[in-house]
Parts: sequence; structure tokens; C-alpha cells
Amino acid sequence: MTGPAAIVEQNSIHANATNAVSQGTVFVASASSVVQDNLIFGNSKPGISSSSLSFTILRNVIHDNTDGISTTSINAAGTIRDNRIYHNSQAGIRLTAGGSLVSGNSIYANATGILFVVTTNSQPTNLRNNLIYDHSSAGIEINDTSTLGSPQILNIHNNTFFEPTATAVRLVAGRQIDVRNNVLTTATGTLINVANAAQAGFSSDYNVFHVSGAGRVGVFSGVNLLNRDDWYFELGRDEHSIEADPLFIDIDGPDNHRGYDVATATDFGIDDDFRELAGSPAVDAGDPLSYYSAEPVSGNRVNVGAFGNTAHATASSVLSVQLVDPAGLSKFELGQAVPLKWISSGFSNSSPVALINAGGSGVFDTGNGRWAAEAFRTGGTTGTVTGTINTSLLADVPPASVLQTFSQSSSAVNGGSIRYDVPLPDGNYNIRLIFVEPTANLANQRKFDVTLQGQTVLANYDIFADTGGARRATAKSFTFTAVGGAGLQLELINRLASNAAIVSGIEITTANPVPNALNGNIEFSPD
Repeated sequence: MTGPAAIVEQNSIHANATNAVSQGTVFVASASSVVQDNLIFGNSKPGISSSSLSFTILRNVIHDNTDGISTTSINAAGTIRDNRIYHNSQAGIRLTAGGSLVSGNSIYANATGILFVVTTNSQPTNLRNNLIYDHSSAGIEINDTSTLGSPQILNIHNNTFFEPTATAVRLVAGRQIDVRNNVLTTATGTLINVANAAQAGFSSDYNVFHVSGAGRVGVFSGVNLLNRDDWYFELGRDEHSIEADPLFIDIDGPDNHRGYDVATATDFGIDDDFRELAGSPAVDAGDPLSYYSAEPVSGNRVNVGAFGNTAHATASSVLSVQLVDPAGLSKFELGQAVPLKWISSGFSNSSPVALINAGGSGVFDTGNGRWAAEAFRTGGTTGTVTGTINTSLLADVPPASVLQTFSQSSSAVNGGSIRYDVPLPDGNYNIRLIFVEPTANLANQRKFDVTLQGQTVLANYDIFADTGGARRATAKSFTFTAVGGAGLQLELINRLASNAAIVSGIEITTANPVPNALNGNIEFSPD
């Protein structure tokens, strides 16, 4: 495909020989093209090959090719989502450029599940919410040898790995790789293997490790580290991770066959169920600053594994209290003051669904909430407020760092906008928008509209006129309903050409079904 925004959909494409296909069975060379809902199999080249920007590869079934999906350019980046990719002789997905989102795929029985081989990496890459299992070499292999410019982060977040004999995550090279909120399971293989060239900037935490046989949690510079205790004490990684059976529901499905059976050349993977049972240690065990807005309301914390922050996440107890810090294996001296961090759920009239620090990074404040780093925004830029901020107009004051940052539309022209699309289960919600005027010294220098679900809830809003000055924080609260799986659609639209629409914080809550007239006891031992 070479035309702009081409679409290939609902085809069965198979049995193409090498000479008949010079690049790939479906070769995408046009920007913003879409390949969706196809069955692609039995070809002597990659099932789908792309050299374009902003491609979308969606809901395809791809098997028995060389690579399932392959990019062929250092600039090829896009979205690869909700595909089933199995029994390809090389990689299920091969990426040759940074900047892609690989999400929601079921990838199994290939040589390698996801192979990231990059020499020029200019954009962050996100590998999340994928189910990756039964590979002969590795679930994910990262070989990022790019050296120019600042290192771009590669996030391996909220995936489920089940690799009985292979390596789940093999890091050959890379300068900023983060492994977080994953379930990693093996029998005789290795969960995480980090080579010398991948150590710089490597971070790992809030994972669930499970080694059922003679395998190992990790290999670091060729040194075997058998369990999570060794991994943590030797490297300082995975302080908040745990080692436990994740309690999958039914990994071989009702047909009692898992994945692809080589002996009979039969695929049994469509009914394999790697969700977790109620009470699994993976439930409510993820990073407290990760988003959980798409999960059923329970626990107020993301689940670990491929189904975390999705509608398929396993719900937890309505009432819960979790101690987050200090973590297990922490050591202290007698008389040392130790701050505690905890998460509670179900004890108040409302539950936090998403606290978004617009323009800023994540912050865990036990008194003022867990504000996650900004996400879900389309368009715009970020900025900071200098000077002291007056909070006398706020009933519930967020952390100072939330008030000191903001997002704004990228162009101060009438009609320019920024938009947030936040995934939420269908239902009724409350939203509180926090504003701070950073620079105006008079009214009528910044005005903008705010729309929720397409309806205007604030028109020609002027923060300076409303608060009486600059650097005075205020908040506006509204209710809205999420329907049809569309979540929240929030847009801020410029109404002057002088200054852009801005927002500092977005707080989404929902009513708690449990009354707050509760009693409880806390017992502890000073020993």
C-alpha cells in the first residue's frame, strides 16, 4: 500500500511464496494506513510489513509466516493492538524503530514473541497489556543499540509472560528500560536476563515472579540470581515485587490444550484463559502511581499482568487496606523513624478513579492522594507556574507539585484545544478540574470553554476574573456519564488568541456503593 490512509480489512491472505512477495505479504508504505480484521498465514515472508508512520494493525490473526508483523524502517512506528499472533518461525512482532504502542495482543508459540532491534531510537515505546507465552527463545527481546541523543524509555508494563523453558524478558542492549506491573512465570527458564549493555537506566518493580521448577528469577551480567530475595539484595531492583503463584484461571482452556500443538499442527490458543482467580497475588499489586481507571471499581490500585487497567481485570474485595511502604525485605535500625504509605478502598462515600497531574509526573501524597503522571492527552504542551500559589479557594488541596504544572493547548489561537480521552467503565462519575492562572495580570487575557462528553460546562472561563488574581488555585466540579465504552471525553478550547486553555489537575471519582458507617480494629506488635 502506498496511497495515503489506505485500509486493508477482512481478507484471507495465505500461501504466498518468497519470490512473489518482495517485502511482506501485506506491505504498508503509506502513512496512517490501517490493516485490520484479516487472516494472514502460511507465507514465506512477514505476514504484515510496514515502513510507514502512524500505521494501525488491529484485530488480525497472523500465523505460520516468518515474522508475524515486522517494521522495515528506522522511522516506522504505529499501533499494534488486539491481534492474535502465533507459530511464526521468527518473531511474532519485530520492531525496528521506537515510538510504537504494542497493546492487547495474544502472542504465543513463535521463536520470539516481541523482538525490538533498533539502531536509531527517537521516541518512547510502550509494550503493555500483552499475553506472551510458549516461545522457544524469549517472550520479549530488546536490542536497542542507538547512541545518538538522549535515551528514549522503553516501557514493558502490565504484560503476562508464561515461558516454561525460555527467557521471559531478555535485555541485550538498551539505555532506559522499565519492567513494571508484569506477571512473569517459568519452570526451568529465566524471568529477566539483563546483559551488560542493557544495565544503564534499567529499572524493575511491582512485578509478580513465579518459578515453579529449576529456573531462576534473573540473570544479571551472566550471574544467576535464583529468587526474588537474591535479585533484590544484589541489585536493589523489584523492592515491591513478590514471588508467588499468580493463580491463572485456566491456561489450557475448556479444550484442555494450551497454545499451538506442533505434533498435530493445531491451534488451541483461542480459549486459553490467563486471567487471575479472585484472591490472586496479582490483584491490586501494581505500582500505586499506575492508572487503573479502566478496571471495575474495586481496590483503587492496578492489577499486575496483561489484564491490569482493562475491563477484564479481576475485581478485589470491596473493603481493603494495603500497606505499600515499607515493602517486604526492608531493613531498619532500632529507633529509626519509618514513614508508612497505604491504600484503602471502600471506606468513604466516593472512590478515586483517576487523579491526573496535568503536565506533571506522578506523586504519592498520603494526605492528598496519588496523582499519576499525565496521560490520555491529545495536543498541547506543558508548563510550570513560578512563585507561591494561593490555595485558600480550594477545599481539598492537592500536592503542591500538581498546582505547579499545567497542560495547555499548543497554539494560542481562537479554537485551539487540548483533549483528554480517559478509559472508564460505563457509569456515573464526578470530575473536579483544578486551575491556576500562571501569567495573566488582568482579566480577559485568557478565556476558554470546557466540554464534557461533547457538552459545554464552562463557557469563556477566565481564571483570573474568577479567582481575583494570578497564582490562585481554584476548582470546578461536574458530573458526567460514560456510555458505550467511550470513557471520558474532556476538551478545553481557546476563546482568545492571546493565551491558551490550561488545566493543572483532573480528579475523577465515583460513588462508593458501600456505606461509610464502619468499625474496624488495628492490631500490631512492637516486637
